[in-house]
Amino acid sequence: MFLDAPHLLAEHGDVRDVPVLLAALERLADRWCGYDTLTEGLARILADASGSAHAHARARLVRQLRGLLIASPHSYERASYLHSLLLLDPPRTTRVLPFFLLDREPAVRLLAAQHTPLTDQARDWIIQLRDDPIEDDEVRHAAAQRLA
Repeated sequence: MFLDAPHLLAEHGDVRDVPVLLAALERLADRWCGYDTLTEGLARILADASGSAHAHARARLVRQLRGLLIASPHSYERASYLHSLLLLDPPRTTRVLPFFLLDREPAVRLLAAQHTPLTDQARDWIIQLRDDPIEDDEVRHAAAQRLA
């Protein structure tokens, strides 16, 4: 049960649980995967935390999420990291979102299609997503909504 406690706190905890969740993340430092549930929970909590009390934890998590987004060998976890970054650092994250329209994971393309700034290049890529007959239905629908 104790090993599952951080995951329960990630899903249901609050700002008082930040130290436990950060410690759980540190214990994963040598592992290749398994960060997504903990980082999602921390992002949920820290996005709602006001003031400077948790600014250091927030900055640390953003740095870690950026690294995981680029270097994680598990592409299926990228959507989780991207979603967490959108909660914690929307301005910097939205600037790089157009490139995630080209990601191999449908969940990542879906997030990018929903939130990417509509530059000319991004609009072209979103049109391609909308019109691609083998694209995931949710991604095609999100692309069509963005272009409507």
